[in-house]
Amino acid sequence: MEEARLEVGLDFCREQLQQSSRADLLAGWQGEGQPCQREAKGVFPVEPLHQTWRVPASWAGAHLTLRGRWWAARAEVWVDGTLRQVGDLFDDRAVVELTAAAVPGTEFHLEIRLQRPPRDRPALVASWVEAWFDEPGDWGTVATELAVLRALLPLWQQERPDLVDGVAVAIAELSRLLADGDVSRSGLAHWREQLLALGPWLQTRSIGLLGHAHIDVAWLWTIAETHGVCQRTFASAVQLRSQFPDVLTFNQSTALFYRWLATDDPSLLTQIQGAIAAGWWEPAGGMWVEPDGNLPLGECSIRQMLYGQQTFQHLTGQRATVAWLPDTFGFHGQWPQLLQKAGFTAFFTQKLSWNDTTVFPYRAFWWEGIDGSRIRSYFTNALGAEIDPAAMAERVATEPHSLWLYGVGDHGGGPTADMLTTARRWQRSPLFPRLYPTTAAAFAKTLPDELPVWRGELYLEFHRGTYTTKADVKQRYRRQAIALLATETYRAIAALGEHPYPHADLRMAWERLLIQEFHDILPGTSIPEVFAEVTAIAQELDSLLQSLRGGGGWFNALAWSRRAWRMVDTPPDTPHQAVGTQYLVAMQAPAWGLAQPDRGPVPPLRATALTLENTWLRVEVDPHTGDVAQIHWAGRTVLRGPCGLQGFRDEGQYWDAWNIDPHYGNHPLPAPELTAIAPTETGPLRAAIQSSLRLGASTIERTVRLYAHHAFVEIVYDLDWQESAVLLKAAFPLAWAAEFVTYEIPLGAIERTTQPQTPAAKAQWEVPAQFWVDTHTDGLGLAIATDSQYGWDAQPDTLRLSLLRSPQWPCPESDRGQHQFTLRLYPHNGDWRTADIVRQAWELNTPLLPCDPQHITEHPAPGITVAPASVLVSAFKQAEDGQGWILRLYESHGCSTTAHIALGWPLAQVQRCNLFEEPVGEVPAQADGFPIALSPFAVETFHLTFALWG
Repeated sequence: MEEARLEVGLDFCREQLQQSSRADLLAGWQGEGQPCQREAKGVFPVEPLHQTWRVPASWAGAHLTLRGRWWAARAEVWVDGTLRQVGDLFDDRAVVELTAAAVPGTEFHLEIRLQRPPRDRPALVASWVEAWFDEPGDWGTVATELAVLRALLPLWQQERPDLVDGVAVAIAELSRLLADGDVSRSGLAHWREQLLALGPWLQTRSIGLLGHAHIDVAWLWTIAETHGVCQRTFASAVQLRSQFPDVLTFNQSTALFYRWLATDDPSLLTQIQGAIAAGWWEPAGGMWVEPDGNLPLGECSIRQMLYGQQTFQHLTGQRATVAWLPDTFGFHGQWPQLLQKAGFTAFFTQKLSWNDTTVFPYRAFWWEGIDGSRIRSYFTNALGAEIDPAAMAERVATEPHSLWLYGVGDHGGGPTADMLTTARRWQRSPLFPRLYPTTAAAFAKTLPDELPVWRGELYLEFHRGTYTTKADVKQRYRRQAIALLATETYRAIAALGEHPYPHADLRMAWERLLIQEFHDILPGTSIPEVFAEVTAIAQELDSLLQSLRGGGGWFNALAWSRRAWRMVDTPPDTPHQAVGTQYLVAMQAPAWGLAQPDRGPVPPLRATALTLENTWLRVEVDPHTGDVAQIHWAGRTVLRGPCGLQGFRDEGQYWDAWNIDPHYGNHPLPAPELTAIAPTETGPLRAAIQSSLRLGASTIERTVRLYAHHAFVEIVYDLDWQESAVLLKAAFPLAWAAEFVTYEIPLGAIERTTQPQTPAAKAQWEVPAQFWVDTHTDGLGLAIATDSQYGWDAQPDTLRLSLLRSPQWPCPESDRGQHQFTLRLYPHNGDWRTADIVRQAWELNTPLLPCDPQHITEHPAPGITVAPASVLVSAFKQAEDGQGWILRLYESHGCSTTAHIALGWPLAQVQRCNLFEEPVGEVPAQADGFPIALSPFAVETFHLTFALWG
């Protein structure tokens, strides 16, 4: 009861004092001489807002500031006919000094002009004039101090019960005084002395202050524009430090920005280098850009760190120790291992605070990856925050020693003079936790070792559409990433044959790929102009890769032998099949070697109008829909029903490109209409049945294929997609019910339940996978591999893959146009491990690489053997320092094993390395290889020195 009375008293006093220190302007705005309509969320003007405001007598001598918030693409604040501030969607707070010493009766003529934001009305959400007096009895300051005491009330009642009665008496006294009329500032200062006994207790809590400017490489603006954003933001931070050396520390990620600065403004970079040496500017993140956390290949995430940290070391003199990804849309479960092996000591984000279903249970915790690696992790407050004492106190209520990130963000900006002035003011308050400037790295060192553990992925319960939006961007990225890795392997092998290794060109290629992984580019959530820039970057990368590999031969970049397929213009003297005006031929390709035509016998293949059959499979096609109606495997049926396409209305979400409508399942579209069906290939190498479909204004050609040599069903979708706000899924009904589905993630795999019981599990109704998913039970299973899709949902007896979304904002034409997607269905006995699905999916995604065969045939490459099949090569390249060679392996099955690596070239030395290629231990080597013990899902890097080449 006493606690409730104290809460009510604190709230009442705070509200009354705040009213004395503020003049709310929202109701007084007018358009052309008429009051503006005010709604619950603010004022929604259609023209400039005007208001004349007069200083009240009680504010004589006060420092007056016009404050407010808007929702607008551009905002202008005018005072007495002078433009005083310009803002936008991100710099969305008015902070305009009206006078340093108010004179009662003075009039200010105010005007605010707002431009319409994308897909919404402009709004003035709040506006007021704030009075501040530099004295202990300042109304607003005391009001905020009471808000702090209110936020921490349960704690100080428990830890300092001896002070509760005295504070309660003081609050009751102030309540009576305020109820009777105004309280003078001198009287309020005298009254406030009764609270000072709480000061020492409050000062046992602390808040580290860290200025930051979140800068998106691109989003609602272009990459080109971001150059200027960086310069203005960084110059502002340097200038503010000279004014506020006791308050400001600054944190900035993204190696690319420092690279830009070296060209755009070398003198500013020199100043920043001095700031880093002085310790107040912190290079954080250690990556080329802040990438997406689920979609990039695992090796590409390693290169984000490798090339990011190299640039940090070169341009700032140090590597980052804190992995900084505050705005990335979730993180797969191999990040802890990769971060740890890249030398990071902590990981910071805040994005899971956007969850739409559950509240993440921890702020500081150990994040444990699927291999058991752990990294100390911390969730900051939201990006773009001000120095907000009440909000900071709420954070301290659950975290006695907290970090507060502040600064205008997204489009840059960073800390402002107003923020730093406010911070300095609250540093002086005896009724506030201790404030001190810090860095993320310094704060991370204060986190205790005894922390709770979170295991597995950090799934963001929001932005689930980013696994699918802009399918063309995702497909091009995956193809280029794999082509770059293949080209790198090819040139490394060629260099072992004494051809020059194109280190500089490959580094340039990686930089062009890594920018595409930025968390608003690869997820498909930027404006059209950004994607035009990215297309130009991708075209440069294609040209560069082509120049690095030449033509005339075909190289197998995978570390195992395989059969692959090619189309040629003239019929060869080996088994082939006419397909249109070209010929399909099988190629036999040794590991890391040149492919040759397959001259072996062709297994039987049979086809009718509606069936396809080879040695392992029989596929039946529905004559009314063109769907795969049934797959027969080893005497068992795989499907419960036809594998059809399903369309759904997907609209109503503000974050259109990011979010799938949670209720899309309630809005199904009619099934696609079959307009034609016919066999198009009948062997001897491949048989196919093609169906033509129409869905709305879109057409779909679906080709079901069966190869004579393979135990998989291939489905190719050729789409002319013209829908808006439609989600297209491919459904695969299964002949069994499974409790779990296995999903590949970069460099590993995880299981997710199909029967969610907890709110967090139920929130995972659309999830990402890398190349494949698998479900199995009772010795029968089905794996599905894709060539460019990532978003899935699953029921015990159904898998569904999201193909296209076609949102309208911020890119109005997302997903419209021509697409071709290829899926492969692999029925199997046992589980996904026995089915060798990891290798199978890599074969789908890794076509033979066009190459100059002279680079290899002049000095024949012995190739490579890696056993067992669960161990895959992630990369083979020349070491960054040009001395020796780097081989990176990963264990893909989640099982402990001893791998045996045979390279064919004589080895002089093998060293285990971290991801920066720095030795951490010697590995006993044999003449041409080495064995190595690998733990489940381990990623290991080795530096190789060959006896003949070094």
